[in-house]
Amino acid sequence: MNRQRLVTLAGFCCLLALTAVSGYVQGTLTNRWGTPADMQTAAEHFRQIPTEFGPWQLQKAEAITDEVVAILECAGYINGSYVNRSTGEVVNAFVILGPPGPVSVHTPEVCYSSKNYEIAETRSRVAIGAAEPAQNEFWAMTLRSHDVNADLLRVYYAWGNAGHWTAPESPRFTFGGDSYLYKIQLASYLPPDTNLDENDTCRRFLEAFVPVLNATLYPPTR
Repeated sequence: MNRQRLVTLAGFCCLLALTAVSGYVQGTLTNRWGTPADMQTAAEHFRQIPTEFGPWQLQKAEAITDEVVAILECAGYINGSYVNRSTGEVVNAFVILGPPGPVSVHTPEVCYSSKNYEIAETRSRVAIGAAEPAQNEFWAMTLRSHDVNADLLRVYYAWGNAGHWTAPESPRFTFGGDSYLYKIQLASYLPPDTNLDENDTCRRFLEAFVPVLNATLYPPTR
């Protein structure tokens, strides 16, 4: 067997190996082999998420469409609006559980780009809660509607799977080796002249919601 044939054969074997590895990774990321047992267990925690915490109360829960469930391959979720009983403020909250691939790629920048909004303030990281035992970090951004009122839409989002929430630059790369991933996304409408340093509804909601959510999704190991 000459050298050229050996090189060709070696290259072909490497290609087969890379294809097999790529197929396995893609299959794992998209649950081609079925929902992992740990994801099924994690999905059961959604049933225990409280509907009331601090001054906030679940006002309305909505089901997401079968199409969205299929696209995100979600194993569990909550999708609802919460009202502050003291102030009347409303926050729309969406928490989802699914494989890292589809859960990590859908961001508000993509979701709102085809809607009636423009980015008024690009995303920046915001820390929520105490630094111990782990810091919860979220992306926060502000959009402005194109309607006559030019209302602001304040949006927060983050991913988690280790007892806290993080805001990585590349979540698909960061969480690619995990079997499942949570994502949280919040939105709240605000008047166009709102000073976000003094009045950030989503942030106040998260300060009450995150401790409750973490305790529910990541119960202590017994």
